[in-house]
Amino acid sequence: MIIKKFIKGPLGNNNYVVIDEESHEAVLIDCSDSWDDILEFIQSQNATLKYILLTHGHFDHFTGIGKSKQNNAKSYLHKADKVLLEKINEFMDFVGLPHTKVPQIDVFFDKNTPLYIGKEKIQIIETPGHTPGGVCFLIQNHLFSGDTLFFQTHGRTDLPFSSQQQMINSLKELLNTLPDGTIVYPGHGKSTTIGQEKAFYRF
Repeated sequence: MIIKKFIKGPLGNNNYVVIDEESHEAVLIDCSDSWDDILEFIQSQNATLKYILLTHGHFDHFTGIGKSKQNNAKSYLHKADKVLLEKINEFMDFVGLPHTKVPQIDVFFDKNTPLYIGKEKIQIIETPGHTPGGVCFLIQNHLFSGDTLFFQTHGRTDLPFSSQQQMINSLKELLNTLPDGTIVYPGHGKSTTIGQEKAFYRF
């Protein structure tokens, strides 16, 4: 499994390319800005982009969709965050930023939607709190946590449609159920592990 991080957009978001070396399938997790360089990297690995998987429906994680050359990869967002797309420019007003275009989402998924990279199942872990439809994607022992879990902190819960109690419940689920050695790749900042965060949070 190849994992490469690209830091994109005005908020310094982490976008991750994951490539299965056997099947040569790739997925892109979050898409924050123009990504021709990401496609070039994928092609350099003789891989084909299969999915664009969004961890949640905030603008800084999807504004790259539509900014790059055409490909056949479909974009996926949890169905509970559809409301965020519908009200995206109300959110932009709330955070004091210019209005943005609503991205084209091809599939609104839930935790039962089957996703695979090669033969490897991509487990969808629903982690509401930062947004109603926030999710983490688990591939082998790699957790792509979006804005749920960061290094020694978590996503904001003072935004429209966020919930501090749901965030606490989501963090407890992650930290109490995943192995300590699980590597965490957050939507911003540096990587960590479940073991490190468990010691920090002590749930």
